[in-house]
Amino acid sequence: MNRIKQFVTHFISSGFQNNIDTESLRKISLMNIVCVTGIFVLIPMGTLAIFQKNTNLGFFDFFVAGILMFNLSYLRRTGNYALISYFGVVTASVLFFYLLLTGGVNNSAYVWYYTFPLFAMFLLGTYRGTVACLALLIPAIIFFVIEPKGHLYATYSTDLKLRFTPSYLLVVAYSYLFERMRAKIHGKLVENNNQLSQTVIELNRTRQALEQIQQELEIRVKERTADLNYANRELHLEIAERHNAEKALNSSNERFITVLNSIDANIYVADMRTFEILFINKKMAEVFGENLIGNTCWKTVQNKSEPCQDCPNNKLFDSNGQPKGVYVWENENPKTKKWYINYDRAIRWTDGRWVKLQVSTDVTDRKIAEEAMVRLNEKLEKKVAERTWEISQANKELRVEIGDRKRVEAELKIAKSIADRSNQAKSEFLANMSHELRTPLNHIIGFTELIVDKHFGNLNPTQEEYLNDVIQSSHHLLSLINDILDISKIEARKMELQPSDIRLKQMLETSLTMIKEKAMKHRIRLTLAINDIPEIIQADERRLKQIIYNLLSNAVKFTPDGGHISVKADFVSPLKKLSQYHSSILKKFGLDMSQELIYISIADTGIGILPQDLERIFLPFEQVESSSNRRFQGTGLGLPLTRELIHHHGGKILAESEGKSKGATFSFILPI
Repeated sequence: MNRIKQFVTHFISSGFQNNIDTESLRKISLMNIVCVTGIFVLIPMGTLAIFQKNTNLGFFDFFVAGILMFNLSYLRRTGNYALISYFGVVTASVLFFYLLLTGGVNNSAYVWYYTFPLFAMFLLGTYRGTVACLALLIPAIIFFVIEPKGHLYATYSTDLKLRFTPSYLLVVAYSYLFERMRAKIHGKLVENNNQLSQTVIELNRTRQALEQIQQELEIRVKERTADLNYANRELHLEIAERHNAEKALNSSNERFITVLNSIDANIYVADMRTFEILFINKKMAEVFGENLIGNTCWKTVQNKSEPCQDCPNNKLFDSNGQPKGVYVWENENPKTKKWYINYDRAIRWTDGRWVKLQVSTDVTDRKIAEEAMVRLNEKLEKKVAERTWEISQANKELRVEIGDRKRVEAELKIAKSIADRSNQAKSEFLANMSHELRTPLNHIIGFTELIVDKHFGNLNPTQEEYLNDVIQSSHHLLSLINDILDISKIEARKMELQPSDIRLKQMLETSLTMIKEKAMKHRIRLTLAINDIPEIIQADERRLKQIIYNLLSNAVKFTPDGGHISVKADFVSPLKKLSQYHSSILKKFGLDMSQELIYISIADTGIGILPQDLERIFLPFEQVESSSNRRFQGTGLGLPLTRELIHHHGGKILAESEGKSKGATFSFILPI
């Protein structure tokens, strides 16, 4: 399918997609489509005319088809769409005037005259297009005045002749205004595109500047790194001096360890619950007295009147109640006024209970040495502070460079904002174009309905059928334009609701009546269940009708013959006792019972929706890829527009389906 699509696109654009502007590409595509369509239509029609012994018409059709084949071949060889545009307009003029002379099918050929202005204006521009339109009108007027007789000439009513000229001039005027406005808007878009291109160029220049700045930063970082390495080498020398001092201190500690191994340390064992001293060594007895056993450690050793607040007993076990190992701490003994380093450990006593073993070494001399170390550290810290100041100066310079980079990033954000405003201009252009398209389309519908209503004379059944098809297609196109306009209003934040009092039950019944004829054609059964809803609610009546009709039309569209569509309406209120059904409604929408809600669901037995596609169906211009896309036409705007209208009412919509061929349910809630 993608290859076919690429071939068709390449064919109708004559292979010039990348070489010309969008406007020229549209004209080339239109000429290719007109030429191919005319060839495939005129050759069979000419053959049929010859078989019906209408040789004049047959040879004329072949002649026009030959001209179209020449135009198509010349265009594809040279790409000179300007010259081919003149050929195309002249060919169309000859064809339409010939159809006017002969009458076509039941003297309805004059209707083709109304398509010529828009075609000529688009290909030749407003000035040349207007000249071509008036040039085509003159022979028609001459024909109406002369009224030649013969079997080759058609006969038209006087009323139609009188109405033809002003209606044709009106179409020319509308086409002229439309083309002027389209050309103006296109020029504006081209200007915006040029501005965007310039912005992209500036962004590329900025990016290159940033890359250069980054390279310079890397060079400067390497220079700062070299300076820091030099500073680190000096610090290593100073740290080596400190290590030498610490080594001297460690030698002193080794002497204390030797004393400890020689039991020249205060050692005692105490119960961890009662703090009762159970054992002391000789050194402990010499320092604190021999009557320590049986007394508490906090009283005899620490000379306190109550257990120590900072007792390390609770630090000797882990969270599982197992010993952690040796806990080392220092303190100045209040009794001896000396400093001790204490090594505490939990051990099992002979009777199985946990006790604390403490080995305390007099480190008063070491404290004196540490004071010397403090003075040495202060000297080292001073030198480190000096080096730190040098590093901070380097960091300040780096921060300045980083600030420059942030300013460049801010400029990039401004450029992005400009791009966003351009996107907003696109949305406004789409909305304006929709407005401009509706006006001539309404005129086409109005004139066609006047013809069908026989204001210009009687019609045969074939004419009525064709004109009814024109009206139906025009209404469908108008509906699509209205959807595009609504989407554009929403994107531009210009959608405003007009709340009023609405009889919801009557609206639901009316909506079913509107869709009933289409459902009956496919033998689809419609049911409505309304459960105790308020008689009047506040909402935008036109938009609410649009929501319900869109969902009903979608259900009918995707429900096969003989299917069933059910519509339910319910009222959920905190003043009512919530049933299991009401609770399930609140749960699937993720709501609590804080306000009154109207719940409406539309369920069908149609083709269903795959789980992975339940969110995609609410995206604009998105349609689920399946074989149904070839059977059911659509733009993909109905459901996205419906969701946005529900959101503007403060509600939510939810799509549910168990999978392919298992139907779908669209439900929504509205606060009241």
